[in-house]
Amino acid sequence: MERLREGDFRAFDALFGRYAERIHRFLSHRVGDAARAEDLTQETFLSVIRARGRYVAGGTFRQWLYAIAANAARHEVRARRREGERMREMATSSPTSGQGEAATVHERAVRQALALLADGQREVILLHAYEGMTFAEIAQVLRTTAVAARVRAHRAYRKLRELLGPLGEEQ
Repeated sequence: MERLREGDFRAFDALFGRYAERIHRFLSHRVGDAARAEDLTQETFLSVIRARGRYVAGGTFRQWLYAIAANAARHEVRARRREGERMREMATSSPTSGQGEAATVHERAVRQALALLADGQREVILLHAYEGMTFAEIAQVLRTTAVAARVRAHRAYRKLRELLGPLGEEQ
């Protein structure tokens, strides 16, 4: 990222190659629409180029990138709500999971339960469970403390188990 910041746009190709699929997966889960997630992935990386001068040298690029993607997703969800779309529609769309279109009953139930969570709860679960981030990393993405991220995750997982009923007890 520091090379890109200095104007070496070949470095962008390396960053895009390394992170595009992960960002797309995160956004796909977040907005529930693989095609819109593709657009948001492109917007995220365009934002990286535009904001390259604001990147703090020595900073953690991964958290910075996920913060940009999370903001794009939040903006998208708000825009959908203003247009009158309901969050339950997200539960019926199938995010790209690398396993094809045939989702198991369990996966569908989890997606439906995730769609019913509040935005902040869903976001922390996606970053922790699906993206494998630590609570310290999540705190940087969400611009909060690691303790607050851990508490939010605890509450989100508890709510998810309640929503899943017997399925939630298997995990």
